[in-house]
Amino acid sequence: MSDIYNDETYLKNNPGWHEEGAEFKTGKIISLLERNPVAIKTVCEVGCGSGEILVQLEKKLAKDIQFTGLDISKDAIGIAKKKETEKIKFELKDVATETGTFDLILVIDVIEHIDNYFRFLDTIATKSSYTIFH
Repeated sequence: MSDIYNDETYLKNNPGWHEEGAEFKTGKIISLLERNPVAIKTVCEVGCGSGEILVQLEKKLAKDIQFTGLDISKDAIGIAKKKETEKIKFELKDVATETGTFDLILVIDVIEHIDNYFRFLDTIATKSSYTIFH
């Protein structure tokens, strides 16, 4: 079975890795956080793609928040790594192997790419206090 996320197939069909939708998605996340104020110091985006959502969030949220982007695609992480800062780190990693926990996990346009989403939901259930899905 071909791995379209790592053999450049997905990248060729989506060269920006859907970065053009990041501003809209970031706005929705900010809106949710404003309506439901929670204390967060660490944010992880699972399936971070190009990383642009975390870049935009870093500009709009409190300055003491640390951001981590995880993705299983080396193609996506290749794009995201160029955007790393002191506060934003990107890792080629499956959330299932992540040993740390976060205050907030973002799962933005990821579920439709997962074969066994029930196993995925079980995996992330204990990794954060809060989760935002889109």
